[in-house]
Amino acid sequence: MIINFSNVKLNPNLIPSLTQNKTTKQAKFDSVSFSGNDFALNFSDKDAKKSVILYPGEIKKMEKGRWILLPSCGATFRLANSEKLDTKSKNFQARLKSLKNNEGFTVGRNDFEDENIKVSRKHLQFFKFNDDVYVRDISLNGTTVNADGIFKNYDFKYLQEKYGKKPNFRELINEKYSFIRKCKYSDNGTYVAGLIPIQAAIDKDVEFGFKKITKDWVYRRFNRMPYEKSKVVQRMSLNVVAHAYLIKELDDFFATGFYRDGNGQWQCLKNIDTVCAYYKTPAKAVNWSKRHDPITIYSQNKITDEFYKAIVEITRKYKRRPESNIPLQGVCSKNYWISIEDEPNIEQIVPIIEEAENIDRNLGLAVYEECYKNGKTPIISTGILNACRIVIDEYEEFLKQDKKRFATISLDNLRKYFNK
Repeated sequence: MIINFSNVKLNPNLIPSLTQNKTTKQAKFDSVSFSGNDFALNFSDKDAKKSVILYPGEIKKMEKGRWILLPSCGATFRLANSEKLDTKSKNFQARLKSLKNNEGFTVGRNDFEDENIKVSRKHLQFFKFNDDVYVRDISLNGTTVNADGIFKNYDFKYLQEKYGKKPNFRELINEKYSFIRKCKYSDNGTYVAGLIPIQAAIDKDVEFGFKKITKDWVYRRFNRMPYEKSKVVQRMSLNVVAHAYLIKELDDFFATGFYRDGNGQWQCLKNIDTVCAYYKTPAKAVNWSKRHDPITIYSQNKITDEFYKAIVEITRKYKRRPESNIPLQGVCSKNYWISIEDEPNIEQIVPIIEEAENIDRNLGLAVYEECYKNGKTPIISTGILNACRIVIDEYEEFLKQDKKRFATISLDNLRKYFNK
């Protein structure tokens, strides 16, 4: 059966038109004066442009008085290194949704049950401007922000449930790996033009190159580039919808260096020799919805700004929102549907195993077995390495909190003894 990709209909909601209406202008507020119950401020377009952009996975010490754009993936704030504020919680989400444009509120000591004295009475200010939420630190003792906060769940009840009774570290590592890599996106938000044309595009031979097919993946390589075995330097993961046009555009770009930008104009890499890369897609289109990163690009050189910009322009109209606000894991990227990671190597595995062994012998053994599944050659996976790091961090935190808890109990017993 031959599929003519030119007859594939696009979903206008997911693939916006490349034509621009120059007569349409978005209304913007030059400056806004706000006076609320607990604070007053002037906020302008200039403040919005000067605000700090926080990328998924980034942890940053907030600069006092400097506005930060609250990321769409949510954030966790650690106030005065003690209290934690999660913007993804139901109560806080309801509070944010109740905000109208040019309205705001302050979070401080009274918002926490124990009223920690280290938390300022007025600690954080939140303000909604042009449908975006901005936040700034106005405290005395400072604030640290984590752009997703997903893996920093240090609630003691959670840690005790996971690590309190002889934890099976290998099961926990695999559980975290599944959380990072596996998912279930809806078919409506994934297969824009149906399964048949996408599968046909995957199965189609590379016009100026060749394919390598494994059980789960199809690797698409190109004759223009001389590939060296085991010389991948960086990888770029893409959270994108499944579309035949996307595969065609990526093939053409890697083979020729030409691509269309967001305005539909043809562009070409100025230094095409700096790009020596190939990419993979799931072998079956039905598996596209089961991964946050269905496409991975492998580069044998450091990814340049020019190369990164080209991938952004090609994939922008195919981007997919992360499921349940779980972002891609990797080096901070300016675009939420793209993540960049250095290719893991043996040198990165040894310190992780040693760190785990220093905490607990069984934890070290579990990390070793996950990284060396055949006992000899390491199976290097960024997902497994990230999962190991998460379990190490959580177990170390559990031991710290558990030690504090028993220390408190011992002191209480001593007080009871002396009070007899």
